[in-house]
Amino acid sequence: MLISKFIVYDSKSHDKKVFLTQKRRSSEFPLYACLYSVDRLNFVFQAPLLPALDIIDNRNVMTISCPSGRKVYQVIGTSGTPYICLPSGSYCSCPAYRYSVLLKDDHLMCKHVLAIKLAEAMDLSKSQQVTDLEMTNLIKNLE
Repeated sequence: MLISKFIVYDSKSHDKKVFLTQKRRSSEFPLYACLYSVDRLNFVFQAPLLPALDIIDNRNVMTISCPSGRKVYQVIGTSGTPYICLPSGSYCSCPAYRYSVLLKDDHLMCKHVLAIKLAEAMDLSKSQQVTDLEMTNLIKNLE
């Protein structure tokens, strides 16, 4: 899978739009909107946005599912540490989630949860199937 960037200039509105495209089987399709959208994301999420995009660029978001239908996400952080996040976005096992999101309440979500949301929107997460027992152990060992 190859991600490339191209710029489109609209002569009527004088706007520059940057599109990321994903090549799959020799066909290209637009994945993500424009600089305006990225600017909006930056306004809302601020500090976690760039590290979240870095996580996505490194293909470090994985959806883990089991036959019973349960699903969690594993995100490899910028330090290389794997963190487990719930699909609702209401939990991440990283220290920043506990401190910045729950305790200080100065972030909407940590970079790992934001990376999951963006990767899902852009269809850039990897998938892994595990057994129900492995999923139970994974969830049981959450901190």
